[in-house]
Amino acid sequence: MTVINIINLKKSFNDKKVLNGVFLKLEEGEKIVIKGPNGCGKTTLLKIIAGLINPDEGIVEISPGTKISFMFQNPIFLPWLNMEENLNLTCKDPSKLKELIDYFDLKDYLNLFPHQLSGGYLQIFSFVRTFTIPHNLLLLDEPFKSFDINRKEKAKAFLKSHLDNKKITLLMVSHQEDREDKEIADKIFNLF
Repeated sequence: MTVINIINLKKSFNDKKVLNGVFLKLEEGEKIVIKGPNGCGKTTLLKIIAGLINPDEGIVEISPGTKISFMFQNPIFLPWLNMEENLNLTCKDPSKLKELIDYFDLKDYLNLFPHQLSGGYLQIFSFVRTFTIPHNLLLLDEPFKSFDINRKEKAKAFLKSHLDNKKITLLMVSHQEDREDKEIADKIFNLF
């Protein structure tokens, strides 16, 4: 079953074209990594799929019943709430949240506020939050960019296990080495 079908997608910001005739089809359970230079429209493509911005032209068909969970490139949290409160705002699966808090050893950080955490910790909390929202389509925008090597390997192992155990479709933006992306993805989609 086709989850996403993108036909001749175009998007510009002012006079700068960032997407110019993109065609992409994702089947259920397929895992695709989007690669390309900075500014080529990778994040824009994810935001259009998520319905956060509109394309100038083209068609984005999303299968009925598709539930999207989106991990943004930059972590977004409410600054007046501690991390536990932030996670509980969107959490639909408390048992999965507890499992991930334990897996990533985050219990001691739950009472801290976003400004008290490093970029790496904010990124891991953002990663955790993504998996507590019901989904069959994951949109991940550079999910491992601020992780130290140990957390990165742990996060990749969790992601692979999560994808292997369910019929979840993945569209992930990455600037990793190709060999790392191939550990996760079925295909690499290059934007230029």
